[in-house]
Amino acid sequence: MRDVARALGIGIVACVSSLPLATGTDPQDTDWRSRWSGSVVEIGGTAESSDRIAVAPDGAARYERAGWAVCPGDTSVVVPLLGPGVSCTSASFDAAVLVCPAGQRSDDPLFVSVRDPESATGWGPWAVAEPARCVGPADLAGELSRELARLPLAPSPVSVPPNGWVMVNMDTVVFTSGDAQVFDLLVLGTPVRVSARPVTFSWDFADGSAPLVTSDPGRPYPHQTVTHTYTRGGSYVVALTTTWTADFQVIGSGTWNPVPGTATTTSPGAPLQVYEARSHLVDGPCPKTGACTPT
Repeated sequence: MRDVARALGIGIVACVSSLPLATGTDPQDTDWRSRWSGSVVEIGGTAESSDRIAVAPDGAARYERAGWAVCPGDTSVVVPLLGPGVSCTSASFDAAVLVCPAGQRSDDPLFVSVRDPESATGWGPWAVAEPARCVGPADLAGELSRELARLPLAPSPVSVPPNGWVMVNMDTVVFTSGDAQVFDLLVLGTPVRVSARPVTFSWDFADGSAPLVTSDPGRPYPHQTVTHTYTRGGSYVVALTTTWTADFQVIGSGTWNPVPGTATTTSPGAPLQVYEARSHLVDGPCPKTGACTPT
Protein backbone atom coordinates (compact mmCIF):
# COMPACT_ATOMS: atom_id res chain seq x y z
CA MET A 1 0.00 0.00 0.00
CA ARG A 2 2.87 2.35 0.76
CA ASP A 3 4.27 1.87 -2.77
CA VAL A 4 0.88 2.75 -4.23
CA ALA A 5 0.67 5.81 -2.05
CA ARG A 6 4.12 7.00 -3.10
CA ALA A 7 3.21 6.55 -6.74
CA LEU A 8 0.12 8.68 -6.18
CA GLY A 9 2.10 11.35 -4.35
CA ILE A 10 0.25 10.89 -1.05
CA GLY A 11 1.40 9.61 2.30
CA ILE A 12 0.06 7.17 4.81
CA VAL A 13 0.44 7.18 8.55
CA ALA A 14 3.56 5.23 9.46
CA CYS A 15 4.96 3.95 12.76
CA VAL A 16 7.91 5.68 14.41
CA SER A 17 9.79 4.67 17.53
CA SER A 18 10.68 8.11 18.89
CA LEU A 19 10.00 11.76 18.18
CA PRO A 20 12.01 14.88 19.07
CA LEU A 21 9.05 16.79 20.54
CA ALA A 22 9.27 14.96 23.86
CA THR A 23 11.56 17.70 25.18
CA GLY A 24 10.32 19.01 28.49
CA THR A 25 7.98 16.10 29.18
CA ASP A 26 8.27 13.32 31.70
CA PRO A 27 8.64 9.98 29.89
CA GLN A 28 6.95 8.35 32.87
CA ASP A 29 3.81 10.39 32.25
CA THR A 30 3.64 10.72 28.48
CA ASP A 31 4.23 8.52 25.49
CA TRP A 32 5.11 9.79 22.04
CA ARG A 33 4.05 7.39 19.32
CA SER A 34 2.60 7.24 15.86
CA ARG A 35 -1.13 7.25 15.21
CA TRP A 36 -2.55 4.80 12.70
CA SER A 37 -5.43 6.37 10.77
CA GLY A 38 -6.35 3.40 8.63
CA SER A 39 -6.49 5.50 5.47
CA VAL A 40 -4.27 7.45 3.10
CA VAL A 41 -4.16 11.24 3.39
CA GLU A 42 -2.51 13.94 1.34
CA ILE A 43 0.52 15.95 2.41
CA GLY A 44 2.66 18.33 0.38
CA GLY A 45 0.02 20.68 -1.02
CA THR A 46 0.79 24.39 -1.28
CA ALA A 47 -2.71 25.84 -1.10
CA GLU A 48 -3.10 28.68 1.42
CA SER A 49 -6.64 27.69 2.38
CA SER A 50 -6.64 26.59 6.03
CA ASP A 51 -9.09 28.66 8.08
CA ARG A 52 -7.30 27.55 11.26
CA ILE A 53 -4.32 29.77 10.48
CA ALA A 54 -4.08 33.09 12.32
CA VAL A 55 -1.84 35.87 11.00
CA ALA A 56 -0.18 38.18 13.50
CA PRO A 57 -1.43 41.81 13.47
CA ASP A 58 1.82 43.01 11.93
CA GLY A 59 1.56 40.37 9.20
CA ALA A 60 5.08 39.12 9.88
CA ALA A 61 4.07 35.73 11.24
CA ARG A 62 1.28 33.20 11.02
CA TYR A 63 0.25 30.57 13.55
CA GLU A 64 -1.59 27.27 13.44
CA ARG A 65 -2.43 24.81 16.18
CA ALA A 66 -2.78 21.41 14.55
CA GLY A 67 -1.78 17.79 14.56
CA TRP A 68 1.75 17.29 13.34
CA ALA A 69 3.75 15.19 10.93
CA VAL A 70 7.37 14.09 10.97
CA CYS A 71 9.24 13.44 7.72
CA PRO A 72 10.79 9.93 7.93
CA GLY A 73 14.00 11.02 6.21
CA ASP A 74 14.64 13.78 8.74
CA THR A 75 12.85 13.53 12.09
CA SER A 76 14.04 17.04 12.96
CA VAL A 77 11.51 18.38 10.45
CA VAL A 78 8.19 18.79 12.24
CA VAL A 79 5.31 20.36 10.31
CA PRO A 80 1.55 20.86 10.80
CA LEU A 81 -0.31 17.85 9.51
CA LEU A 82 -1.91 18.73 6.15
CA GLY A 83 -0.95 22.38 6.61
CA PRO A 84 -0.32 24.62 3.55
CA GLY A 85 3.13 24.42 2.06
CA VAL A 86 3.92 21.19 3.92
CA SER A 87 6.07 18.66 2.14
CA CYS A 88 8.49 15.83 2.85
CA THR A 89 11.32 14.75 0.55
CA SER A 90 9.71 11.34 0.62
CA ALA A 91 6.06 10.98 -0.29
CA SER A 92 5.41 9.20 3.00
CA PHE A 93 5.25 10.80 6.42
CA ASP A 94 4.67 9.98 10.06
CA ALA A 95 1.62 11.48 11.75
CA ALA A 96 2.24 11.63 15.49
CA VAL A 97 0.20 11.98 18.62
CA LEU A 98 1.04 12.47 22.28
CA VAL A 99 -0.48 9.64 24.33
CA CYS A 100 -1.49 10.98 27.74
CA PRO A 101 -2.28 9.36 31.10
CA ALA A 102 -5.87 8.57 32.03
CA GLY A 103 -7.86 11.72 32.76
CA GLN A 104 -5.75 13.90 30.46
CA ARG A 105 -5.91 14.71 26.77
CA SER A 106 -3.39 15.77 24.17
CA ASP A 107 -3.21 19.42 23.13
CA ASP A 108 -1.77 19.85 19.63
CA PRO A 109 1.42 21.88 19.16
CA LEU A 110 1.35 25.49 18.01
CA PHE A 111 3.32 26.19 14.83
CA VAL A 112 4.68 29.50 13.57
CA SER A 113 5.83 30.54 10.11
CA VAL A 114 7.42 33.94 9.41
CA ARG A 115 7.47 36.02 6.25
CA ASP A 116 10.22 35.08 3.76
CA PRO A 117 10.31 37.18 0.57
CA GLU A 118 12.79 34.70 -0.94
CA SER A 119 10.30 31.84 -0.64
CA ALA A 120 7.98 30.94 -3.50
CA THR A 121 5.00 31.15 -1.14
CA GLY A 122 6.23 34.23 0.72
CA TRP A 123 6.46 32.26 3.95
CA GLY A 124 9.27 30.45 5.70
CA PRO A 125 9.11 26.87 7.00
CA TRP A 126 6.92 25.96 9.94
CA ALA A 127 8.56 25.77 13.35
CA VAL A 128 7.21 24.63 16.71
CA ALA A 129 6.30 27.63 18.88
CA GLU A 130 4.71 25.55 21.66
CA PRO A 131 5.13 21.76 21.86
CA ALA A 132 2.25 19.36 22.25
CA ARG A 133 1.39 18.65 25.85
CA CYS A 134 -0.94 16.62 28.01
CA VAL A 135 -3.77 18.71 29.43
CA GLY A 136 -5.52 17.77 32.68
CA PRO A 137 -8.03 19.42 35.02
CA ALA A 138 -5.33 21.55 36.67
CA ASP A 139 -4.27 23.01 33.30
CA LEU A 140 -7.87 23.69 32.35
CA ALA A 141 -8.58 25.30 35.73
CA GLY A 142 -5.61 27.64 35.34
CA GLU A 143 -6.73 28.73 31.88
CA LEU A 144 -10.34 29.07 32.98
CA SER A 145 -9.33 31.30 35.88
CA ARG A 146 -8.19 33.78 33.24
CA GLU A 147 -11.28 33.21 31.11
CA LEU A 148 -13.63 33.73 34.05
CA ALA A 149 -13.18 37.49 34.05
CA ARG A 150 -13.99 37.54 30.32
CA LEU A 151 -17.16 35.46 30.44
CA PRO A 152 -20.17 37.36 29.06
CA LEU A 153 -22.02 37.19 32.36
CA ALA A 154 -25.38 38.93 32.38
CA PRO A 155 -25.53 41.41 35.28
CA SER A 156 -27.94 40.50 38.06
CA PRO A 157 -31.37 42.17 37.67
CA VAL A 158 -32.22 44.81 40.27
CA SER A 159 -35.75 44.62 41.66
CA VAL A 160 -37.06 47.52 43.77
CA PRO A 161 -40.66 48.32 44.81
CA PRO A 162 -42.72 48.01 41.61
CA ASN A 163 -44.31 51.46 41.88
CA GLY A 164 -40.85 53.06 41.99
CA TRP A 165 -41.31 54.86 45.31
CA VAL A 166 -41.11 54.20 49.05
CA MET A 167 -41.56 56.13 52.26
CA VAL A 168 -38.83 57.17 54.68
CA ASN A 169 -38.34 55.06 57.81
CA MET A 170 -40.03 52.08 56.18
CA ASP A 171 -38.48 48.92 54.74
CA THR A 172 -37.40 49.21 51.13
CA VAL A 173 -37.54 45.66 49.73
CA VAL A 174 -34.92 44.71 47.14
CA PHE A 175 -34.05 41.39 45.53
CA THR A 176 -32.29 39.87 42.53
CA SER A 177 -31.75 36.47 40.90
CA GLY A 178 -29.59 33.75 42.43
CA ASP A 179 -29.57 31.64 39.24
CA ALA A 180 -26.37 30.23 37.76
CA GLN A 181 -25.27 30.98 34.21
CA VAL A 182 -23.86 28.16 32.04
CA PHE A 183 -21.40 28.50 29.14
CA ASP A 184 -19.89 25.95 26.76
CA LEU A 185 -16.30 26.85 25.83
CA LEU A 186 -13.33 25.39 24.01
CA VAL A 187 -10.32 25.71 26.33
CA LEU A 188 -6.89 24.38 25.37
CA GLY A 189 -8.60 22.43 22.65
CA THR A 190 -10.95 20.79 25.18
CA PRO A 191 -14.75 21.31 25.18
CA VAL A 192 -15.76 22.34 28.69
CA ARG A 193 -18.94 23.52 30.40
CA VAL A 194 -18.67 26.35 32.92
CA SER A 195 -21.35 27.04 35.51
CA ALA A 196 -21.01 30.47 37.13
CA ARG A 197 -23.11 31.23 40.20
CA PRO A 198 -23.53 34.43 42.23
CA VAL A 199 -22.08 34.23 45.73
CA THR A 200 -22.25 37.78 47.11
CA PHE A 201 -24.41 40.81 46.38
CA SER A 202 -23.31 44.34 47.26
CA TRP A 203 -26.22 46.81 47.32
CA ASP A 204 -25.48 50.54 47.11
CA PHE A 205 -28.54 52.58 48.08
CA ALA A 206 -26.89 55.91 47.13
CA ASP A 207 -27.84 57.64 50.40
CA GLY A 208 -24.36 57.74 51.91
CA SER A 209 -24.77 54.51 53.86
CA ALA A 210 -22.24 51.68 53.55
CA PRO A 211 -23.07 49.08 50.89
CA LEU A 212 -25.17 46.18 52.14
CA VAL A 213 -23.26 42.96 51.33
CA THR A 214 -25.10 39.67 51.55
CA SER A 215 -24.97 36.14 50.18
CA ASP A 216 -28.77 36.19 50.00
CA PRO A 217 -30.27 37.41 46.70
CA GLY A 218 -33.39 38.47 48.59
CA ARG A 219 -37.07 37.72 48.03
CA PRO A 220 -40.07 39.83 47.05
CA TYR A 221 -42.67 41.13 49.50
CA PRO A 222 -44.18 39.72 51.70
CA HIS A 223 -41.37 37.20 52.12
CA GLN A 224 -38.57 39.78 51.93
CA THR A 225 -35.13 38.98 53.34
CA VAL A 226 -33.10 41.99 52.12
CA THR A 227 -34.29 45.49 53.02
CA HIS A 228 -33.00 49.02 53.55
CA THR A 229 -34.46 52.01 55.41
CA TYR A 230 -34.09 55.51 53.99
CA THR A 231 -34.05 58.29 56.60
CA ARG A 232 -34.62 61.22 54.27
CA GLY A 233 -36.58 61.80 51.12
CA GLY A 234 -35.11 62.30 47.69
CA SER A 235 -34.31 60.63 44.38
CA TYR A 236 -31.88 57.71 44.51
CA VAL A 237 -30.45 55.10 42.15
CA VAL A 238 -30.04 51.64 43.67
CA ALA A 239 -26.95 49.87 42.29
CA LEU A 240 -25.85 46.25 42.61
CA THR A 241 -22.45 44.58 42.22
CA THR A 242 -22.46 40.78 42.06
CA THR A 243 -19.48 38.50 42.68
CA TRP A 244 -19.45 35.19 40.82
CA THR A 245 -17.59 31.94 41.29
CA ALA A 246 -17.58 29.00 38.88
CA ASP A 247 -17.14 25.26 38.41
CA PHE A 248 -16.32 23.45 35.19
CA GLN A 249 -16.47 19.98 33.72
CA VAL A 250 -15.01 18.46 30.59
CA ILE A 251 -18.17 17.86 28.57
CA GLY A 252 -19.20 14.27 28.93
CA SER A 253 -17.08 13.57 32.01
CA GLY A 254 -19.78 14.26 34.59
CA THR A 255 -17.18 15.54 37.10
CA TRP A 256 -17.26 19.18 38.25
CA ASN A 257 -14.07 20.99 39.31
CA PRO A 258 -13.71 24.49 40.83
CA VAL A 259 -12.39 27.41 38.78
CA PRO A 260 -9.91 29.53 40.76
CA GLY A 261 -10.82 33.17 41.25
CA THR A 262 -14.00 35.21 40.89
CA ALA A 263 -15.68 37.58 38.46
CA THR A 264 -17.86 40.63 39.12
CA THR A 265 -20.73 42.28 37.29
CA THR A 266 -22.27 45.70 37.86
CA SER A 267 -25.99 45.98 37.24
CA PRO A 268 -27.68 49.05 35.74
CA GLY A 269 -29.04 51.23 38.54
CA ALA A 270 -32.73 51.25 39.39
CA PRO A 271 -34.23 54.70 40.12
CA LEU A 272 -36.21 55.08 43.31
CA GLN A 273 -38.15 58.02 44.74
CA VAL A 274 -38.29 58.30 48.52
CA TYR A 275 -41.08 60.40 50.03
CA GLU A 276 -41.31 61.86 53.50
CA ALA A 277 -44.78 62.11 55.11
CA ARG A 278 -45.45 65.21 57.18
CA SER A 279 -48.38 65.87 59.53
CA HIS A 280 -50.23 69.20 59.84
CA LEU A 281 -52.87 70.52 62.22
CA VAL A 282 -55.98 71.69 60.37
CA ASP A 283 -59.01 73.73 61.37
CA GLY A 284 -61.78 71.15 61.39
CA PRO A 285 -62.22 68.02 59.30
CA CYS A 286 -61.00 68.01 55.75
CA PRO A 287 -63.68 68.06 53.05
CA LYS A 288 -63.85 65.25 50.55
CA THR A 289 -62.64 67.65 47.89
CA GLY A 290 -60.30 70.58 48.09
CA ALA A 291 -57.42 71.24 50.44
CA CYS A 292 -57.23 71.57 54.15
CA THR A 293 -55.80 74.79 55.57
CA PRO A 294 -53.06 74.17 58.16
CA THR A 295 -53.43 76.10 61.41
